[in-house]
Amino acid sequence: MKLSRYFIIVFGCQMNVRDGARMQGILHEKGLAAAEKMEEADLILVMSCTVREKPERKALSVVGRICKDKKNKPDLILGMCGCVSQQYGRELLDRFPNLNFVLGTNQVAMLGEVLDQAASGQRICRTEWVEDNQSEIRFRISPEQPVSGVRQFVTIMEGCDNYCAYCVV
Repeated sequence: MKLSRYFIIVFGCQMNVRDGARMQGILHEKGLAAAEKMEEADLILVMSCTVREKPERKALSVVGRICKDKKNKPDLILGMCGCVSQQYGRELLDRFPNLNFVLGTNQVAMLGEVLDQAASGQRICRTEWVEDNQSEIRFRISPEQPVSGVRQFVTIMEGCDNYCAYCVV
């Protein structure tokens, strides 16, 4: 299966915005283009946050609706990423039978590999924690990564332990 267009839905904190941008870079490197509407995409990523209950509920609700819609578009690949994915892991695959993959906060750099596996029909849960010996891969910024304006989010930690002094959430 050849993927061509993606759509990313972000709920929660600025870290999810940053990880979404990292994922855009990876997807652009793989030759995918951003879809303007979710209905145009053949890959949908839902970024989720666990700090507040409302974004978590919204993300799970959206994933549930997209899973139902996959009956009409079975080739659609759906992935859930971010802190909710990190927290619940394989439970999400059990809860949502049409969810193709779960990608934890420490596995963003593995998106390309996970997509290849998902496109071949596998259901994947990648939430294991990788130590800093792979930080070159994990924290790199793709040359195709979209940059808007004069500001950019930077990664200072991965995941959420609910104790960050700098977090506005």
